[in-house]
Amino acid sequence: MELAAIPEKANLNIALIGHGKMGRAIAELAPERGFNVRLILTAESNRDGNGISKANFDGIDVAIDFTAPAAAVENIRRIAALGTSMVVGTTGWHGRLDEVRSVVESGGAGVVYAANFSIGVQVFYRVARAAAEAFAKFPD
Repeated sequence: MELAAIPEKANLNIALIGHGKMGRAIAELAPERGFNVRLILTAESNRDGNGISKANFDGIDVAIDFTAPAAAVENIRRIAALGTSMVVGTTGWHGRLDEVRSVVESGGAGVVYAANFSIGVQVFYRVARAAAEAFAKFPD
């Protein structure tokens, strides 16, 4: 896998899919971090995926999905078909990971996903990994 370099002062244009607690937090913090929120799709404005269109995604560098499991896979499918890469924070769809992988690869897009984007949980994962590595050195 090849990682694309992002210029240090890049002002990436993002689309937020889902405007719940996480979507609102991202919308608030993004400008402070140098991101332009160009599109926000809510459950109402993206009913049946209709908000995900070539016209709406023109100029979008990355889409961030914090929706519901029932909507996430279809959102990924539609966004990948546009060739737009995604960050997916929605959980509950991982049973369809092989399908999503195929869709994303065929669309030429990329996806970053995680079971939990919470800072506390991510710190816990790192602490648990470090503890496991430390204890692995002992035979008992």
